[in-house]
Amino acid sequence: MAKKRKAAGPVIGLDIGSRWIKAVEVRPGKAGPVVTGIGYEPTPQGAIVDDIILDSAAISEAIKRLFAGGGISARNVVSCVAGQSTVVVRIIEVPRMTREELRETMKWEVERHIPFPSSEVVMDFQPLSRPSPSGDDQTMEVLLAVCQEDVVKKHMEAVLGAKLKPEAIEVEPVALPRSLVYGVPGMQERRTVAVADIGWQTTQVCIYENLEPVFPRSIPIGGQSLARAVSEALGVDEDAADQTLREQGSVDLEALEALSRPAPPPEEETQIGLESPFAAGGFESPFAVPQPPAAEPPAAEEPGVPPPIGFDLGDEFVPAAPQAPFTLDEEEAPAPRSIFDLDEPLGVPEEEPAEPVFDLEEMEEPGEAAEPASASGEDRSKAVGAAIAPVLVDLAAELSRSLDYYASRNPAPAEVLVLCGGVAKLPGLAGYLEGALGMPVMVGDPLGHLQLAAKRYSPEFLAEIGPVFSICVGLALRDFARGEA
Repeated sequence: MAKKRKAAGPVIGLDIGSRWIKAVEVRPGKAGPVVTGIGYEPTPQGAIVDDIILDSAAISEAIKRLFAGGGISARNVVSCVAGQSTVVVRIIEVPRMTREELRETMKWEVERHIPFPSSEVVMDFQPLSRPSPSGDDQTMEVLLAVCQEDVVKKHMEAVLGAKLKPEAIEVEPVALPRSLVYGVPGMQERRTVAVADIGWQTTQVCIYENLEPVFPRSIPIGGQSLARAVSEALGVDEDAADQTLREQGSVDLEALEALSRPAPPPEEETQIGLESPFAAGGFESPFAVPQPPAAEPPAAEEPGVPPPIGFDLGDEFVPAAPQAPFTLDEEEAPAPRSIFDLDEPLGVPEEEPAEPVFDLEEMEEPGEAAEPASASGEDRSKAVGAAIAPVLVDLAAELSRSLDYYASRNPAPAEVLVLCGGVAKLPGLAGYLEGALGMPVMVGDPLGHLQLAAKRYSPEFLAEIGPVFSICVGLALRDFARGEA
């Protein structure tokens, strides 16, 4: 039974990525949660390498600048860990058993699903409520989340260094449905929803049944893949290519049609490796994403840093325990608030979302309408569209394989694909994927169903940049979604 909870107070959702640090502040209002602060800051160069924070002090200072510029004053924070080589999120099938038996089983089960030593991890798990897809009443599915302990420690150093009060650490699949599904007009009545978060390095795909994550997977294609294609085509560096992509990029249907080809034959793959979150590793499926070797652990933490918060997927809590891994004693003191709780209803008020407008990452108010592109500008835009076409074809093929694999094992295929992340509003992307996948595709608007009171930015601009903050909003809504006692 879930413990009673106090009414939610002001909470910050914090997403520390390898390229950007993003945050959203949400406070309780009479009619539901209100967004009172929002912003992001470039991740200091060299501060994060191979998904591991190497310079906690630099990250802490960047967070402080972000808060000052975004009008964020709350201190309580819910954050997330990410990394294709450092975090594992997996759906596993085990014999049906009691919670007590499951706690004991998971001590050994985790070793089969992680690419790093089991004595150096923080992990938690939560049984899923849906029946086994195989129809076998003798088995059950469990959501498993595992992170290298050093990654969690360095993450905590950065959060505490910014003078924040950490409440929980989550992973992306748990946070996203709060911002993109529940409370969003036209979404709640859908039983099965797929979400594709197109990040800088990877695209994280997760399918939800009744708001539970039941199929997570990582695709090694993201915004950086598009920027590199533009860089090679135009002969500019990656940063200039990224700016050109944001300013002049769009989907070129003619170039895509010329490249159309059948999806490659299935190969043995892994289930998910996280960037802004998902896990490395695999399950028995035809999706094999090559896994990079485990990163070298960062330097030992400085004295005086409190132990890291662990993962909590409900009533189970597994703290970091290098000397005694997988200690699941019920007497262990839990984190201030549980981290992943998937068996309580989410509660977010329903309001009509604002009309989305394309903008990738610029944090300045939109100005006057741009002048019509010159002939040379049109040529450059055409060159950008042709350059990114092969990457988009590959992305569509990988998404199709994920959706088809899930549909082959489950009676209810995904009804809609929701896009989020920095590339989500690339002009023409949703329409192209809708045709390629043969299913409805929409751009997520995590802020559209919330009240907006952020002073620095207009509601129109917040609607424009919304998809970039999908994870942050989901993190910030954690306590609001749990409801009051």
